[in-house]
Amino acid sequence: MPRIDARNSNGTYDTDVAVLTAMPGSNQSYYRSIDKDHVAAVAPGVAVTVVTAPKNDEENRYQMVVDEKEPGGVLPPTYLDDNGQIQPMNYVSGGSYTFQMPSRDTEINVRYQKVTTRIQITPSDMTFHVVQTRSGDRKNPDVCTEVRTGEGVLIARYLNDVPDQSVEIQPVRIHGEHNSAGDTISRTMKWMVDDADLLQLAAEEGYTTEDARIIPRISSSFIQNILKKQIKAQADSQYQEPISATIYKTSGVVTAMTDPDYSVGNQPVYGNCRVHVTFQIKDQTTRRVEGLDLNKRNLNFTITRVLSGDRKAPQEKYLCTGDTVLSASLIPEQPFYQNVTWKDQENGKNLRLSSMGTHGEECKVTVRYDEKGQEHPAWIQNVVNADDQKWQEDPYGKRAGGASYSETVTATSEDQTHGVITAQCQVTVNFRTLDQTVVHPESVAITPGQISFDLHVKKTGTRYAPVRVNQEFEPIRAAGIVKPVFSVDERPEGYHDQVQWSLSDDQCISVDSSGKLSPKPEALWITELLDGTAYGAVKEDQKTVWLTAKTVDQGLEAKIPVTLKLTVENQVQPIRSSTGGSSRGSSGGSSTRSSSGTTVGGTKNATSSVLPSYVVTGKWIQNAAGKWLFTDQKRTYVNEWAAVHNPYADTSKGQSAFDWFRFDKDGFMVTGWFTDKDGNRYYLSPVSDGTQGRMVTGWQTIDGRSYYFQEESNGTRGALREVQ
Repeated sequence: MPRIDARNSNGTYDTDVAVLTAMPGSNQSYYRSIDKDHVAAVAPGVAVTVVTAPKNDEENRYQMVVDEKEPGGVLPPTYLDDNGQIQPMNYVSGGSYTFQMPSRDTEINVRYQKVTTRIQITPSDMTFHVVQTRSGDRKNPDVCTEVRTGEGVLIARYLNDVPDQSVEIQPVRIHGEHNSAGDTISRTMKWMVDDADLLQLAAEEGYTTEDARIIPRISSSFIQNILKKQIKAQADSQYQEPISATIYKTSGVVTAMTDPDYSVGNQPVYGNCRVHVTFQIKDQTTRRVEGLDLNKRNLNFTITRVLSGDRKAPQEKYLCTGDTVLSASLIPEQPFYQNVTWKDQENGKNLRLSSMGTHGEECKVTVRYDEKGQEHPAWIQNVVNADDQKWQEDPYGKRAGGASYSETVTATSEDQTHGVITAQCQVTVNFRTLDQTVVHPESVAITPGQISFDLHVKKTGTRYAPVRVNQEFEPIRAAGIVKPVFSVDERPEGYHDQVQWSLSDDQCISVDSSGKLSPKPEALWITELLDGTAYGAVKEDQKTVWLTAKTVDQGLEAKIPVTLKLTVENQVQPIRSSTGGSSRGSSGGSSTRSSSGTTVGGTKNATSSVLPSYVVTGKWIQNAAGKWLFTDQKRTYVNEWAAVHNPYADTSKGQSAFDWFRFDKDGFMVTGWFTDKDGNRYYLSPVSDGTQGRMVTGWQTIDGRSYYFQEESNGTRGALREVQ
């Protein structure tokens, strides 16, 4: 059993690097553990177990030769067979193997190799300086780019991005060493770079013992992006300033990786070199004289004709945007050699040029026009005349004349070589009309020219329950005709043709904002005439009221007479005794009361012992058509609400002794749905259960749907609030 040694790639040996122990598989007591220091005899045919392990320490690591094809993943130990030939042992587990003792002396052996535990990179940190020097014409410079090491050694030069043949490109070497001295089975490594765009790596592919060679790429995005940005910024500023000498920095990493077959734990070992790259632009360019420049290439002026007041007799004025100063400068900027002259195309017909400055480098541009509109340039006056001609044909139409005029202003100077340099500015003058005039009413009339009402008031019923019937009280609408009159499509903006209506006497008739005239049935003169008419008699009377229409704009007025012819008849009949009655109803109220009534000729008197102060009592009267009226001692109720005592209600069944009722324009009780002038909807019971006509509140089922009517006395009690 020999000593196990390991040969290194540098030619040195590490001795006694592993243990190798044999254990014969027999129960005979003289068999014992066998190693290089304790040899022994073993009977042929006996199975021998061999165990091996490396003698590792902190600095030196050893492992069996890797062979992925073998069961244990490494080359197994060997022995000499009966013929003296080397044979591999059988793998058991871990570092354990076995073989059968041959019938001759044998020798066992195993191969170990020293593996890499660390890799040392020299240098571990390095720097390249890339400097681009730009000279000559700033717009088309000569470019020289040099690459130097951190120590200032020139390793590459490029002229306008082409390598300078006078300077040999010399990449910098990076060396890697295994375990510091290279005393391992393999000294090979694979070189890699993390940013191949930034750094150019020159090394053999795969695992090699050669050093890496590295140099920064001047075509890298790091350098090119800086150049593009700075060159664009310089161009955007019209090459006024050189590019700043800012130093930009970035870095990459060059990595060496060992072969895992020869590395500790069969895992690659890595070593890194940090490579710093700086980039600086040294701009030594100059700007050459290229021409003449103006601060403005285009000028725009607007002349506005402003018309205000009455469209048929307007007030007129002209306004213009202010003067503008043009400034000339040399490109690149430098003092003028000769004075600047200024000239417009039309030789002052439309523009006035005023030279200013030490060398006439400034020019004030003024547009020619007349504020009073009497001495305009021809092109403006032509627009005004054409616009006025259209207005003469249509005096209610707005004037909207407009036009534009353009010409060029040229600045001229000389450079030091007596070359003529020029620059031009396009001047545009816009003329427009701003018509702020309005059309006013010129006259107003009322149609029809006169209005007459033939009013009839008839008193019927009985002496104790009279009924008043008003006829021919329907409204008549008057119309105010304001001239000029326009169709909807032609109506001028801001034209106000509205009129306000008024009456010389509004006690007997009213007029609303639309001109609707409505005689008042309750007017005092009608009531007095009716009260003074005997039973069976007829009286007539007449009033004349003046209706006035006044325009909102200008206050023009027109008047017509409104004649009210009144005829009253007293046809009250004596009372005939009879019996009868009919169910009708009411709701509302919360007072407890007792009531009684007497039905006379379709009439029932309503009385009550306890009623709220707002509840009225009187007579319910049903006519031949089955409609109900109500009258108290003073009047009948027409087109209004009333809280009325209900003598037909059965209070023993929970029906209220009084309720709210609605009466129409003829004084008849309303049933079913009713909508007031504010849009509120109410429901008045149509059922003849003793409460017909009462205003319902709370939840009600009507035609299969549920409705909720306001219950609180808040001014809208009984109004519809919700539908389900």
